[in-house]
Amino acid sequence: MEVDDLTEYKQCLESWRFFVGLRFTVFAFFLTLTSALLYVVLTNSKFEDSLYRVLVSLVGLVCTFAVYIIEVRNQHLYDVCCNRAKVLEARSNQPDARKQAQPDSITLACAVQTATRRGSLFPRQFLTHSTGFFILYLVAALVWIGILCGAICTFKPAIFIFVIGSKGTAV
Repeated sequence: MEVDDLTEYKQCLESWRFFVGLRFTVFAFFLTLTSALLYVVLTNSKFEDSLYRVLVSLVGLVCTFAVYIIEVRNQHLYDVCCNRAKVLEARSNQPDARKQAQPDSITLACAVQTATRRGSLFPRQFLTHSTGFFILYLVAALVWIGILCGAICTFKPAIFIFVIGSKGTAV
């Protein structure tokens, strides 16, 4: 590998590691936020009122979609770094390109390719962190939608009812 390619390759690897770590950090934040909101909604007596449950479930749903958007962006940047490193490995025609960048390690292309289990019931494309994250984000969104629907069904719109006076006019 040329010096410029090797420098770029090292930067790709550093960025790739950063985005892998960032994905798990964002996911840990999401799980903490969701768990805290669910705990408050399901255990606090104030949230027996449907209006509060509607508001908190809307906040939870918006947070779920916002964090999922961040996850998709991080995944895209992760893939860009990984693909660029693979191009640099292919251009160098050296299977040990990563060893020049970091001794005692294998190439990125080989690491990504062998990271999934062989011989399982699911296709290799399904056995990824991205698929697992997507399933958990989907479950969280469905939980928030369930709480929202339950709260709407029991909602007593006292603040939206007009009190009718004796003359038949809204007071």
